[in-house]
Amino acid sequence: MTTSKIWIGIDFGTCFSSAARRIPDGVALVPCDSAPNPKTYLVPTVAYITREPTPRILTGYEAETYRLHDPERFFAEFKLEITDPDPLLPDSDITYKDLIAAILADIRQDAIKDNNDYAIDHAVITVPAIYLKDGAQWWIMQDAARKAGFNKVELMYEPQAAAFYYDHIAGSTSPSDLTLVYDLGGGTFDPALIEHSDTNKDHIFGLGAPGGGSVCGGIHFDHLLMGRFLEEYPEFFDPYARDPIKKTTAHFELLAFCRHVKHILSSKNVADLPVPGHGQYHYRINRADFDEMIAPLIEQTFSACDAFLKAHKKIGLN
Repeated sequence: MTTSKIWIGIDFGTCFSSAARRIPDGVALVPCDSAPNPKTYLVPTVAYITREPTPRILTGYEAETYRLHDPERFFAEFKLEITDPDPLLPDSDITYKDLIAAILADIRQDAIKDNNDYAIDHAVITVPAIYLKDGAQWWIMQDAARKAGFNKVELMYEPQAAAFYYDHIAGSTSPSDLTLVYDLGGGTFDPALIEHSDTNKDHIFGLGAPGGGSVCGGIHFDHLLMGRFLEEYPEFFDPYARDPIKKTTAHFELLAFCRHVKHILSSKNVADLPVPGHGQYHYRINRADFDEMIAPLIEQTFSACDAFLKAHKKIGLN
């Protein structure tokens, strides 16, 4: 088998990442080898730095086991902070770039294993539209991917990737049609625009236009839910005032609980449940209140779409 044409596409997400590799008749999703269940295609975008004379980096599900056990050395939702060049801990010189490289290296190894141990050295990796092309974040992702073992690396903006995929599966469209892709992710919002043509070569817009992206996503909804809970129960963290490690653990637990509440509200009109491990606290919120809570963030995405369309000389949203 010739390895030079084997590519992997990686969606490096704020909360979860996934990958697919090229096969002769299309693409194959890459299963996560360390996942608790087989055929799991999402891997948490998290890392843990071990407590050893020479610290190592654990990633994905292996790192997740330390989220509550050792939160000071656990890192998540850091995709927008990667330009910080300082070591993350006093006992090692590991930086955000090293965490990204470790996550990408483990994804690459999963892909190689799924590819009958044939090497995979080329990667297309998605990045948010707020990463300026050839800016600091752009080059950190490029360098991290090469450190992970990829010889050839291409970066693609997330909304452009979403637009390409939609354009691929949408089927027939009128040459005069415009399709706006609304890509609301875990930590960023990015729009893209498909201008359909009659030449089978649709024009896809989606790169760094003014207002073409914003810091808004699912993690911000989680924090709003947690803020509402703490307004009702401001004393929740009081028992941990003298133990910062336990307070950090309690913070992770509460944030995960609020994420669960959000997921419930995706399919039900009311979430009403006790806080695990804290039976004296109860969280009740209905979908209408949740919608009202996140409305300013959703309005922010509409404004980004308006600015994006006007930047490309298309009509704005009504």
